[in-house]
Amino acid sequence: VDRFVRRNEDSLILRWTAGIDSNRHKADSRTKYKLYFKLLYIQIAKYSIQPQHTYNIDEKGFLLSITSRLKRIFNRPLFKSR
Repeated sequence: VDRFVRRNEDSLILRWTAGIDSNRHKADSRTKYKLYFKLLYIQIAKYSIQPQHTYNIDEKGFLLSITSRLKRIFNRPLFKSR
């Protein structure tokens, strides 16, 4: 991955993410995610929501059982504009 980023360094940048804080880690559990998606599917069916009308609103996402820092690849112009 490092070599790929170096070859494309004009458009890509490699950075470390911060580990999640302890409160967020404590809130993460497979049971909670299963319940969330069960309720989500119920609401999708109830309101007949089509897949093209759903959007990702959390850019951080979730990583079960991963609390350490990770390397991520970012679009250089977008990363620099933040």
